[in-house]
Amino acid sequence: MNIKNQKSSVINIFEVLKKALREKIKRKEEEKMLEAIKRLGELLEKTGATPEETIKIIREIREEK
Repeated sequence: MNIKNQKSSVINIFEVLKKALREKIKRKEEEKMLEAIKRLGELLEKTGATPEETIKIIREIREEK
C-alpha cells in the first residue's frame, strides 16, 4: 500500500470513528433527556398535577428541544 492509499485509509477510519462518536453522544443526550422527563413527571405527580397537566408540560419541553 502506498502512502496516498494509507492516508486515505486513515482519513476514512477517522471519519467512521467521528460519526460513531457523534451517534453515541446523541444517544447519551437522549437518554439523559428521557430520564429528566421521567423525574419531572414523578415530581409533578407528587405535587398533585393531573396526568393531563403532566403530559402538557412534558410535550412543551420536548417541543423546545
